[in-house]
Amino acid sequence: METEITNTLYRLNGLEWSKSSRGGQLSATKKAGVYKYVGHQDCTRCGGRGGWSGWPGFTCYRCGGCCVDPNVVRETVYTAAALPAAQEAAHKRSNRAAEKRAAEAAEARAKAEAAFAVWAAPLAEDLASVARLRGRNPFLADLADRLDSYVTLSARMLEAAKAQIARIDAEDALRAATADRPYIGEVGDRVEFAFTTVRVVSLPAFHVTSWRAVPRSLVIGRDADGRVVVWKTGSYDYPDVGQTRMVRATVAETTDYNGTPQTVISRPKWAE
Repeated sequence: METEITNTLYRLNGLEWSKSSRGGQLSATKKAGVYKYVGHQDCTRCGGRGGWSGWPGFTCYRCGGCCVDPNVVRETVYTAAALPAAQEAAHKRSNRAAEKRAAEAAEARAKAEAAFAVWAAPLAEDLASVARLRGRNPFLADLADRLDSYVTLSARMLEAAKAQIARIDAEDALRAATADRPYIGEVGDRVEFAFTTVRVVSLPAFHVTSWRAVPRSLVIGRDADGRVVVWKTGSYDYPDVGQTRMVRATVAETTDYNGTPQTVISRPKWAE
């Protein structure tokens, strides 16, 4: 049965409540000042128009043209006197739910840490190397972030990490061994050495004229002592990646790239 109310009613958030224009029923509950409302509202898709004026004959598929939303509106509303008690009770429920979620999260974290510790025990040396070199390699940095969150790594991740660690340690060892002689010679020297190609990078083409361009490459390699040697060229006469050839070249420049000494050569003459 519809309950007649003369006082202003409020939603739990404190905003004033008004009955929907589409009608509904307001019923009293066993608690004083607390009421239940069941009613209807304008269609949430067409706004209660049943269609769209820009498309004559179009019928809203949500309400079927009746302008009323198919979902029934159910609300609990309160008088001004009953609202503070209801808000306090809702606040307590929210706090209890938050405490329960925090306890469950702490329990789950403790279980994850225990499982992680069991997994990490035999891998302590490798995981320590990942943490040590996280600033030297983006892949190792990503793995270190995962480990900080107690996420275990797959076997393939561990193998890839070991390969990166071995590569970085080898580079550090070579750098330490050649610390007193980081370059293969002084600028202007004509030197002969074994060149092993590590990488070839394509560079923007050099335009000889407005209609003729010569492709260029940056050939990066190492000598027998592991020192970095680079050569900018438009030629294709150089060893393939992984191959080694003897070469006689002029030291054109000695530079550092991201902290790594490198020798720039020119006019190389490759041995057959």
